[in-house]
Amino acid sequence: MLNDMESERLEVLKGELIRRGTDPAEVAELVASRNQELAQVNKEWKSNTRKRYRESRRHPIKLKENQENGTLFIEESLDPAGAVFSCFETTGFTDQDAANRLINQVVQAQSNALELGNANSALSIMDGLAPETPLEGLLAAQMTTTHNMIMEFSQRAMQPDQYPGAIDWNLSQATKLMRIFTRQAETLQKLRSKGQQNIMVQHVQVNQGGQAVIGDIHQGGGHG
Repeated sequence: MLNDMESERLEVLKGELIRRGTDPAEVAELVASRNQELAQVNKEWKSNTRKRYRESRRHPIKLKENQENGTLFIEESLDPAGAVFSCFETTGFTDQDAANRLINQVVQAQSNALELGNANSALSIMDGLAPETPLEGLLAAQMTTTHNMIMEFSQRAMQPDQYPGAIDWNLSQATKLMRIFTRQAETLQKLRSKGQQNIMVQHVQVNQGGQAVIGDIHQGGGHG
């Protein structure tokens, strides 16, 4: 990987500085600073690699039906390696067994799970959420199932010739699930924004007597 070569170079530089008698504290500070830079570069490299793969991927994960026994399986005849990577991209996992297990759970949780269209549409929704970690993948799977349950109860509420109580009950279930979905979406957003710095811009005003007053900066519409 990118960091492996840079780490080797950094070790060579560290040895050379020590050999020349450079202050060990300065060497340690230099190494720590460079390691932070390498960590950021590696993070960006991974992100860009994933982005390029996702943008260039021609065949999102799709299931096909075995005509002999009616079971569903992942289509991989055109590109077996690509099928594996598609599983990873859809689930956020980098372990094939875990990815396959999550895919199976999502499919089985759908109404008429063995209906090919339902299965593939559920996986397409999950893939569209683009999970990048196993935790995001688990949450994307839950969001996919929650969304489909919302649609299922909403559809039931629209059925003709049913008692008003049945309509109310289906709408109630859909409403509860909508609240759950909102919390799931908020959780996913928090996971993805974790680590980002929030910078509050403030100004310092020094009054007579040398007392500094710190306040938020607001633009426009102020009273003079």
